[in-house]
Amino acid sequence: MNEGLENKNNAKNICNRLTGAYKFIFKRLYMLFADADNEWNAIISEKTDYIQTRQLYFIPLLYLLIAVTFTVEAITHWEDGLFFESLFKNTLLPGLAFFISYILVVMITGGSLAQKIFKEEKDLDKASLLVVFPYCLFIIGFVLESLITHLFILQYVAVICSIVLTWKGATMLYPEMSANKRFWFSLFVLVLICLGNSGIRAILDKMMS
Repeated sequence: MNEGLENKNNAKNICNRLTGAYKFIFKRLYMLFADADNEWNAIISEKTDYIQTRQLYFIPLLYLLIAVTFTVEAITHWEDGLFFESLFKNTLLPGLAFFISYILVVMITGGSLAQKIFKEEKDLDKASLLVVFPYCLFIIGFVLESLITHLFILQYVAVICSIVLTWKGATMLYPEMSANKRFWFSLFVLVLICLGNSGIRAILDKMMS
């Protein structure tokens, strides 16, 4: 009896934590467009490292992606014998691709390659903040698209919004950069983000097919 009550309380606590995390993420994304300067200043003042940034923003949305797409696949394909195949293709594969590509993009943006090209110091903490919010938009777009089929326009909206986030993020996180260098740096990061996930997903799909 006590064990059952404890499990129920634990599940409730997890649910409350996740709900709070999603409220925080969605509010932050909204404020990054509604009051970008103040929100970026608040983000920078929090001084999160790249691991904390990943745990704070990226991982909760990855949980959301897996939970929503799993539910959709269970409802859609449970009775036609294609559940496990569809689950792998539309849930596990996208989730894994998002995770791997996010890690790679952060490592490239804050690592040696970007340092050589743009003469910037290695800084994974800054890179993770620059990269994580566009990734949040792409994950949210993917989740909504899985709920409302054929709504491919959401990915284009995510790209457009990511352009705004990446440019403003580069401006606030790398204020010492010249405008010209910042433009090319922002473009470099945006291309990595846009191509990284689709490229990793295509590679994983080919490897496991």
